[in-house]
Amino acid sequence: MLDEYARIVVERRGRGSFGCAYSTSDPVKVLKITGDPSEAAAWTRVANLPPAQRPRSVAKVYCVKALPLAELKRNSRQFYFVLQERLYPLDRKGTKFFNAYGDTILTAAGTDAYALEAQEELREAAKQDLGADMVKPVLALAKGVRDMAALGIQWTDAHAGNFMVSSAR
Repeated sequence: MLDEYARIVVERRGRGSFGCAYSTSDPVKVLKITGDPSEAAAWTRVANLPPAQRPRSVAKVYCVKALPLAELKRNSRQFYFVLQERLYPLDRKGTKFFNAYGDTILTAAGTDAYALEAQEELREAAKQDLGADMVKPVLALAKGVRDMAALGIQWTDAHAGNFMVSSAR
């Protein structure tokens, strides 16, 4: 499955600290190349879940494959291919909101009293800063972090650029 997409990369979609994402011939999928082994392990865990157990708040991951070290001529660092659902960056307003409330979003991911308080704060802030129609998506960010934690995946690189939405709106 991965091979057919690896051969048909259309354009680079974005770049992060550990790799790049490329659009593929399938408009709803991207191919990420990452050098972060913890990211590869996390997405492998997600990809291996039975469909009924995959959290809806986490990107769909179709497969993860290590690029053989023998393929790398100048670098001994391991790289991984991740074929996943295409996501879209937060818009300017969403990025500004995340930058202001990122810690609150991460706190709201819990299930204790602090988390419930943080969820209420997010509800009010989203309604005021972004509009009532954005309350659900903002709370979904917290749910995504909580769902990842339930899978044993701890978020360590949380910033606006790493939170995306599944439609371009």
